[in-house]
Amino acid sequence: MAGAVKSLVMDSGPLIKGAKPETISSDVYTIKEVVTEIRDAATRQRLAVLPYELKLREPSAEAIKFVSDFAKKTGDYHVLSAIDVRVVALTYQLCKEDGSSCIRDMPVTATQGAATVMHPTAVSAHLPGFYNPNIKKSSES
Repeated sequence: MAGAVKSLVMDSGPLIKGAKPETISSDVYTIKEVVTEIRDAATRQRLAVLPYELKLREPSAEAIKFVSDFAKKTGDYHVLSAIDVRVVALTYQLCKEDGSSCIRDMPVTATQGAATVMHPTAVSAHLPGFYNPNIKKSSES
């Protein structure tokens, strides 16, 4: 069945939970390490009789390097396993092959609200309980 996306890359979580990716995409991919890390008998049985073709592909060295470098820039690299990096790299590679423009080349810094950063002496002048010797009380003038 053709779904909402052209290609879908799966990690082990959806496979273990029995997700139905064929409702989203007719092209479902993963890497061999994802299948290897599934050890429970029930999930392995489901994998043997999937109602769709689970296509195994390996990400290119270039895709792995791009994802690793990107994750280092965002600070996420230390929490990603080698398998996570390879799954994301395969996703990146398939997007590039399809000519998708939804992949960023550089991380974007998110800003939440309009916070004003003030010098510590300016903050201490306005907050009760903070002392700044450079600010004289109005009675000292």
